[in-house]
Amino acid sequence: QTAAALGFADPKGLCTDTTVQEANMPYPSEVGHINGFMKSCRDNLSTLVRNAKGVGGRALQQIKKSCTEIARHVRSHRLFAKTSAAKRQIETQLNVLSQDLLHSLGCVLNDLDLGQVSGMGKRALNNLSENYHNMCRMMGQISQWIETGKVSSGKILSLFNTDFRAIKRGKLGKQVEFGLKWGINQIRGGYVYVFMHGEMMSHDATYAVMGVQEHIRIFGTPPRDFGFDRAAWSQEHKQVIRNLGVRNVAIAPKGQSA
Repeated sequence: QTAAALGFADPKGLCTDTTVQEANMPYPSEVGHINGFMKSCRDNLSTLVRNAKGVGGRALQQIKKSCTEIARHVRSHRLFAKTSAAKRQIETQLNVLSQDLLHSLGCVLNDLDLGQVSGMGKRALNNLSENYHNMCRMMGQISQWIETGKVSSGKILSLFNTDFRAIKRGKLGKQVEFGLKWGINQIRGGYVYVFMHGEMMSHDATYAVMGVQEHIRIFGTPPRDFGFDRAAWSQEHKQVIRNLGVRNVAIAPKGQSA
C-alpha cells in the first residue's frame, strides 16, 4: 500500500500464480505415523514423569507395554515382511496397538493434575496433548487405508503439522508434492505478496479468483488488468473475475479453446 501511494507500484495490473512450499518431512505412511506417535508418547511421557507428581498407574504401564509392542511390530514390518500379505497383517496389528495407545494416553491426560506439573514437564504435556488430538483426527484415516486400501479425502500427512497436504502438481518426475500450497500475487512494479486458500487442494482457477479478492482486500479496488497461466482456464471462473470488476482478463487458453 505504501509503495502504491508513493508511486513505485501500480495496483491496476495484477498477475497471479501458485507454488508449493515443500515440507521437510519423511514420506507419509501409516506405519510411519504410528511409529512417530509411539516415539513422541514414549519420549514426552518420560520427561513428564520426571517433572510431575502423581503420574503413574495402570494406564501408564499400558502405554509402556504398547510402545514396546509397536516398536517390535514396526521393526518386523520394515525388516522381515517381504510380501503384501505379511505387511498387511502387521499393519492391522499396529492399527489395534495404536488405538490402545491412544486410549491409554487419553486416560493419563484426563487424570493428570495440572498443578503438579513443573519445568520441562509442561512442555512435554503440551506436546502430548497436541499429538493426542492430532492422532484422534488421523486414526480414522489410518484405519481406512489399512482396512480398505483407499486414501481418505483431505488426508493429514503429518502428526506434527496437520496443515500439510499432498498436492498434485503434474510435473515431470514429480506428480505429487507434500507441503503447503500458496497463491502468489504480483502487481506492476515487481511487488509480490502471498496468500493461502482455506482448502489447499483447490484448483488453480479458484486461486485465480482468490488472487483478485485478496487484491481488492488490500487496495480497496479491483485491478484493471489480470493475468494467469493456462492452469486457471475456466469460463465460469473468468466470469466471476469479471463480475469482481476486472476489465481485462488474460488467462492462457487450454486445448482447442479460443
